[in-house]
Order: sequence, then C-alpha cells, then structure tokens
Amino acid sequence: MKAKLFSKIMFSTYMIFFVAQVTAQGENSKPKSTEADVELEKTIQKYASIRCTPDELKLLSDGYIIPDSAFVISPFGYSWHQPNQILAGSSVYIDLILPKGLSNQVGVIRTSETRDVNVVHYFGVPDDQNAAMGSVPDEETCTVKRLTLSYFEAGEGKMAIQARNGLATLNLAEYAFPVSATYSGSIVFGPVLSLLKDRSFSIVPSEYGSNTNQNTSTLNIEEYNNIHYVAGFTAFLNGPRAIEPSVWDPHVDLFMGIDVVDPLDNGYLGFNISLNGFFSFNVGAHAGKVNRLASYSNLSAGDNITLGEGESIPTVSKWDVGLFVGFNIDARSAAIAFSKTVRGLIN
Repeated sequence: MKAKLFSKIMFSTYMIFFVAQVTAQGENSKPKSTEADVELEKTIQKYASIRCTPDELKLLSDGYIIPDSAFVISPFGYSWHQPNQILAGSSVYIDLILPKGLSNQVGVIRTSETRDVNVVHYFGVPDDQNAAMGSVPDEETCTVKRLTLSYFEAGEGKMAIQARNGLATLNLAEYAFPVSATYSGSIVFGPVLSLLKDRSFSIVPSEYGSNTNQNTSTLNIEEYNNIHYVAGFTAFLNGPRAIEPSVWDPHVDLFMGIDVVDPLDNGYLGFNISLNGFFSFNVGAHAGKVNRLASYSNLSAGDNITLGEGESIPTVSKWDVGLFVGFNIDARSAAIAFSKTVRGLIN
C-alpha cells in the first residue's frame, strides 16, 4: 500500500516538474521582440504629427517635382499621385515623403502576385539615381525616399508600407492599384474600302444598222469599288504593350488581314494606325481576284459584239493589286465592352 502511495507521489512530482520545464521552455522560446515593438511604435508616433507634403519638399529639396511615372505617397496613408498605367512585369517607382528621422526604418513591400517567380524584391530597392533628396541635418525635416518594386503580375497590384526596427515590423499603410496585361498584337475587325476596281460586263442593244435584218449590240463595261469586311491581326512593332480602350495611345503597327466573306480570294497587308485600345485605322495593299475581259477576245468598251445562242462575254477571274483604307475595332476591347453592357442591363 505504501509502495503504491509512494509511486503516485513520485509520478505527480515528476509531472509537475515536467510541466514547469515545458512552460519555462515555451516562455524562453518566444521571440523577444516586445520591447522592440514598443520602441518602434513610439518612434512612429513621434513623427506621425510632422506634416510632410510635396509642397514642403519643393522648399526643402531644391524644387522637388512630382514624377509622372511614380507613386507619391506617405507612410501614413496619404497619396498625392500615382501612374496613369502600370504594365505587368514593369518597375513601379515609389516616392515616400516622410520625416527624415524615419527614412532608414520605413520601406515598401509587395503583397500581390509576382510575375517572375525567380526574382523577388521584398522591401524595395533604392533608386541609385535619386535614393534620397534633401540634406538638411534636422531629423524632423521632410525628405523623399525613392524605391522601386518590379515584376508585378497583371490584375491587381498591392504594396504595403512597413516600418522595421530589428525584430519589430509594423504595417503603416496599404495601397492597391490596377496592373495592365501586355500583348504582342491584337485581333481586329472592320470594314475597308478597296480601290482595287472590279468590273461588270453587259451588252447594250444599239440602233439598227443599215442592214435592217441585223441587230447590232455594243459591249458595256462598268468599274466599281467594293466594301469588304476584314478580320486581321495587328503585330505591335514597338514590343508588347497594354490594350486599354480609354487610354489615348497612338501607334503605327503592321496589319495582316483576310476577307470575312471570301477569305481565299482576298488578302490585305499594310499598316494599322491605332488611336487607343479600341479604334484604329488601316491602309495598305489589297490583293484580290477581279473580273477582266479575256485577252484573246480583243474586246474593249464600246465595241460592237454579236453573241450566238448559248455564248457569253469572254471574261476571266485574275489576281490584281490595289490600295485599301478602312477602320477597325479591337476584338478584345469590343468583347469587354459588350460584356459590361450586358451586365449593366441585367443588373
């Protein structure tokens, strides 16, 4: 009986000792960042009341000018400027306007998808050309810290401004922005006016000749231009770019197309002049089959002609080349516009 009681006491003592050891180890294994967190928060609070704006920098750093291709933001959620368009895979420039005392602790981290999984920039890369502006020694003076983030995937780009101090990290602000996909070309369609003249032939009865038993006729030839409906591919000569219907972005590109109705009998090659991502004009050469008089007939317009029963005017269909002009609509942009219209009607 005493042996069993002694065993229970020993087991209970061992369990209490074991739990105490585990608890102690758990406390010791926690990262000792509490003091750093508190210190970082105090630092941020110290500088949060300092007013820093682009107007302040114009006076403090020899006329700071807001760049068109950069975000101009503060660590505290203020935004003064952002690029009109950000392309997938390109670099994003961030001008952080902040008190100089925070410049070594605050940076930018990308929180959205990365286009190139082999290259990751987490905390921003200083721009060597202009890493910091303003050299006033007072740490409460405003300055700008220029960073770059690259390889954003198409869709929605996201980045966060963070402050770091040793083990401590504090999120200060988050920003989201659209990132446009880029394309090497586009599918377009639309009408073109071909200056390659086609011809029609007919026989026009003439007045009776001196032989009242003979009815003579003359050959009539009419020339006309055709309007064709063309689908084609536009190859971007200056490299991949975004296709944005609402952005004025003129370009001259290579155009190749086929006739929608007679694809085997008509081809188009020329240049496409795009105004934006929706409308464009094209001009070039149209190669197509047209009707012509057979060379062996030795006939021309106005000649007298007499056809026997079952005979027809001798014509041939042959390839010829002429100019064309037209306008196009981008197929992708048209599909997006149609989809938005349908959703608007449904909703």
